[in-house]
Amino acid sequence: MPANEPGSRKPGRTAQLLSLCLRAGKLAMGFDPVKEAVLKGKACLLAASLHASQNTRERMRVLAEEHRLPLVFLNETLDDLWYILGKRVGVLCVTDSALGQKIALEQEQSLC
Repeated sequence: MPANEPGSRKPGRTAQLLSLCLRAGKLAMGFDPVKEAVLKGKACLLAASLHASQNTRERMRVLAEEHRLPLVFLNETLDDLWYILGKRVGVLCVTDSALGQKIALEQEQSLC
């Protein structure tokens, strides 16, 4: 498998946590479901792919600021997220606080 193919590299800790969120039913995928989770007060963490459009990233930033939610930009590409989650999405919302904190911490550590 070529190195640039989705799934060609070992899934990182963030990918594993996102997969766990999906299996646990604690993940909203796509802008409208994310916004709905935020408005219902279920959101704990907002996440966007670094490869999401500039407009989408800005909309997520505004949503996070308005509702005082943490926002992380994932290192995973849209294709990586497609491989991990089975849906090609650029924005996500974690609705479990413990999993959200772990993902935020993992993203923070990956910057170092």
